[in-house]
Order: sequence, then C-alpha cells, then structure tokens
Amino acid sequence: TASHHTQDIIWDSTNSRVIVFGRTYQGTGTSWTGYYRVGTISGTGSGASISWGSLAYQTGSNQGPTNTTGYHDVKNNKIVMLWIDGSNSSKITGKVGTLNTSNNSISWGSTVVHSTETSNQMLECVYDPNTGLGTMWYRGMAHSNNLYALTTSVSGTTLTFEAHTQLSDSDVGGDGSHCVSVDYDTVSKRVVGLAHKEDDNGEPFYGWTKAGSVSSNNGSFIGFSDAAYTNGQTATVKVTGNTSTQSGLTVGKKYYITGAGTLTTDSDNNNNPHAGVSLSATKLLIKG
Repeated sequence: TASHHTQDIIWDSTNSRVIVFGRTYQGTGTSWTGYYRVGTISGTGSGASISWGSLAYQTGSNQGPTNTTGYHDVKNNKIVMLWIDGSNSSKITGKVGTLNTSNNSISWGSTVVHSTETSNQMLECVYDPNTGLGTMWYRGMAHSNNLYALTTSVSGTTLTFEAHTQLSDSDVGGDGSHCVSVDYDTVSKRVVGLAHKEDDNGEPFYGWTKAGSVSSNNGSFIGFSDAAYTNGQTATVKVTGNTSTQSGLTVGKKYYITGAGTLTTDSDNNNNPHAGVSLSATKLLIKG
C-alpha cells in the first residue's frame, strides 16, 4: 500500500483499539482513495505488539489533495471519520461508524457532505468530552484560506456539521504544507491548536496558536423528559418533582448537567447547571 502525508491515528478508549486513517493509491494507482485499519495492542514495553484487522478502502471518493482524520466519540461510542473530497469541489465530508471488536472492522453510516465548507490544505479534529462534540480545524478555501474551526455532533450513526468559526484573519498554510495540530486540555476544558502562518511576503513560516471552548447548550437546561423520545415526537418535560428515567446514580449526591447533556457530580466551578439530588440509583429529585 502506497501511503501519503495525510495519516491520522486515534485511540478508542471504550473498546481499547487504535484506528489509523490515511489515503493511498489504490488499484491502478490513478487516483487517491481513503483507507482505515483497526488494531489491538497487546503486551507492554519492548514486548508490545499490534494485531491489525483488514485494510479497508473508502471506495468512491478521491481523497485529494489532503487529509483524512477522525476521532472517537466517547459519549456515543462511535468512530467519526472526516476528509476533504477532491472529487466534490474539496468539500468537507464525513461519516459515523460502529466498531466491531470481534474482527476489528467498522460498519459505517451514511456519508454527509458539508454544503459550503471546503478546504485545500490541513484538516485535523479532536473530541471534547465536556460537550460531547468534535471540533475540526481546517484551512477555509471559501474564506481566503483563513484558519477555521467546525463543530460536529453525532446521533446514532448520523453526523451533523454544526457551527463554524473563524480563528485567524490571514492566510494559513501555503507552499504545499499541511501543518495543523489540535488537542484537548482536560484541565482547562479547552481545545488547543497549532498551525503555521505566513507573513505578507509568503515567508518565512512561523507557529500560530489558539485556544478556545466548544459551545454547548447545557445552559438552556429546563428539566427531564418523562420517557424516551425520538426526533420529531412531542415530549413531556418535567421541570419539578422527580424523574425515574436515570440509572447508576449515587444516593444523596448532587448532580449537574454537562455540556454533553449527561449527568455528573462535578459542578465544574459552577459552570454546569444544577440538575437535582439523587433519591435512588434511578430517581432524581429535580431542582426547581
């Protein structure tokens, strides 16, 4: 397999698997296509090894000119794969997959194409466990090649592209380079990234950093649904009293709403709204 400078590697902490993304010349070598591979790490130190599943190609998509990347959505236990589709005006594209640990394969949902956002260089993403969202940094072709961030969310095996935000006011990248790196700071609960940036003459290159928070709607919490509902259904929301739709609670503990919409005993310095006090493992007294 002939690989290129567009690989990414992620860790699935739920299933203890490593997933590699990349692109390659497939078949006759006339066009680029994406691939992925799932591995299981065994042993430690010098005795460590990786057992790989089959190399899987992402058919029907020319991956040029740049990156294939991804992240593990811990909240939903899904794998998200994102890429720039050179066969479709370089639009940012992605899909959600479910990992099968029995044979180290991934079954994918439908491919989703962003209607407006495109990129010709640089694409990397990271998962924010506080909000349950992914955030991706890229060089925006439709925005004078400024650096942009795009938020993604997962529901089942459906990927949704959320808001995009401008991060720089001048061109990033250039000269055929593909330099961007992004990570999540668990202490400050912020996404932190690094990209290279040009001066007005196109050189020399120098480092450019940015830190920011991924937005969520936990501040709009009003109560709990009285049962399980799907999109489009009319729901009854309880704003007082108690709810028995929870599980795994510790009796007598105060619970708060995280940015991902889950319950936690961590108030995050009062940034997480107070949800209520647990009455049992499955029942919560809603804060009125």
